[in-house]
Amino acid sequence: MGHNDKLLEVRCSLQPRVRSIKGGGATVAVVTPPPSMAPALMDRDRLPRITHTMAQALLFEDSLAGGEATDHADLARLGAISRERVSQVMKMLWLAPDVQEEILRLAPVRRGEYTITIPEVAAISDEVLWEDQRTLWSNLKLKKELREPTDIA
Repeated sequence: MGHNDKLLEVRCSLQPRVRSIKGGGATVAVVTPPPSMAPALMDRDRLPRITHTMAQALLFEDSLAGGEATDHADLARLGAISRERVSQVMKMLWLAPDVQEEILRLAPVRRGEYTITIPEVAAISDEVLWEDQRTLWSNLKLKKELREPTDIA
């Protein structure tokens, strides 16, 4: 049985709006979904911003270890972000490994919900002792009444 034996055809009629953004000598086409789709996209659950930031920190760490970047300035250039943002992201690596894992497993949230913010976690990473970090993390989870972490397959 070849890979072409299992084809699925999906038909839908979308009328996206396309607009051009000019700047820096380049023109970029931006496609926005039709208004009828906007509520469906807005209601979708997504991973918390802090989970994305933790994953980005681990990717940055891999880039440094693999030689793709030599320092934080390289990461900033490659990611088209500020050095300050790189420092903020890399600070997540100061967290105890089990806290990092819990952040990566946080349950999805609705768009616009920010259960735990980056500054709250940055304050935890300022603690030197992992045991103190674990206590602060537990207190923050209780305060925010977080749902159970998701299982990573």
